[in-house]
Amino acid sequence: MNKKTIASTTDNTILKLKVLAKKKEGVRNKLVVTAKQLAILAKEKEGIRRKLEITARKLATTAEEKEDVRSRLAATAKKLAVTAKEKEGVRGKLVITARQLAVVAEEKENVRNKLAVTARKLATTAEEKEDVRRRLVVTAKNLDSKAKQLAKTAKEKESVRSKLAVTAETLRLKAKQLAVTAKEKEEARSKLAITAKQLAVTAKEIELVNNELRSLDLAKDEFVSIASHQLRTPLTALKGYVGMILDGDVGLISDKQREYLTEIKNANDRMINLITALLNVSRVDLGVFVVEPEQVNLEKVAESTLKELEIKIRDKKLILNVDFGKDIPLISADLNIMRMIFQNLLTNAVKYTPIGGNITLSLKKDNSDVIISVTDTGYGIPANVQSKIFTKMFRADNARVKDPDGTGLGLYIIKATIEKTGGRIWFESEENKGSTFYVAIPLKGMKKKEGSRRLELK
Repeated sequence: MNKKTIASTTDNTILKLKVLAKKKEGVRNKLVVTAKQLAILAKEKEGIRRKLEITARKLATTAEEKEDVRSRLAATAKKLAVTAKEKEGVRGKLVITARQLAVVAEEKENVRNKLAVTARKLATTAEEKEDVRRRLVVTAKNLDSKAKQLAKTAKEKESVRSKLAVTAETLRLKAKQLAVTAKEKEEARSKLAITAKQLAVTAKEIELVNNELRSLDLAKDEFVSIASHQLRTPLTALKGYVGMILDGDVGLISDKQREYLTEIKNANDRMINLITALLNVSRVDLGVFVVEPEQVNLEKVAESTLKELEIKIRDKKLILNVDFGKDIPLISADLNIMRMIFQNLLTNAVKYTPIGGNITLSLKKDNSDVIISVTDTGYGIPANVQSKIFTKMFRADNARVKDPDGTGLGLYIIKATIEKTGGRIWFESEENKGSTFYVAIPLKGMKKKEGSRRLELK
């Protein structure tokens, strides 16, 4: 090969290299522009995902072009290897450039991956921001509600403060009043101390008077007891003689004489009953009556009392109902007192129940007591006098009208006796509708009581 041919070939190669160099410069410029675009894209949030996909496709195309250029450069490098040292130098530079391009391609791939990750993070961040925005809206509503509550509370506090201010002023005025009251109290205390001394003297005087009254009361009861006993003796004798005359023991008597003698006998009986009641009251008040418990069958006592009242019940055409429980045990009680209780309650029921009325006698076991109850459909007790029904010598107006001869001592005697032997008595009543009297006798029985006199029956 002559020199002209070599020179011509070298010129062609140089031209090709210059062309390649321009192409490389163009590629480098494109890469610079792309890098700038990527930097701008990294800053832009809106629509970044689509741009990243486009950029990725461009990078993929550029990578193919680079690969093609690298292949051509490799071919050129082989050709240049055959040439002089200049070709070797150019080849070395091209290899370095190829490596640099490969590194740039890897870096671009890394940038693309990072941009994809950033795009996903931005998408996630957008969702989180929306969630935060919603929470902030809810929080804003809550804060608005709390603000309203606080405004209301502020008004209430202001109202309370005003009230406290008024209260403070009131307390200040009261403090002044208390200061004045303290002086008045001190004066009152001094007066009370003087009064207390006077009352102490008066109490001693009252105690002396009470002692005298108690002595007089005891003397009165003793007098009543003695007088009643002395009165009953001739009355009992009178009763016996009148009874003998009525029975014909001293000869026949006329109808008029029998009528007068019957009136005398009834009046005498009333006097004896009154004296017996006064004796019993005296023994109860003096506390000298005897209680001698024994085993008592309450059903038999009740039936015996009803037998005594049989004629009166029949004469008034009263309907009698008897309701005795099956589990009524024998009770340790004073027989006379139990007879007195049944006599008083049943006699009152018969006496104060109009013709054709109803009377019910009941005996029931109730926990630790036996309950005696007598119910009638009689005149009843007016509400305004029910609190006085067990007091001595008291009789309701309607009872006094129906039976003028009553003593008003029967209920007083049995109440005092029942309560002093451990029992209870009470009643329910409505005027013109009837009454029910209850007596509770403990199952454990009456307490024994020492004394000098027994209570007497009529």
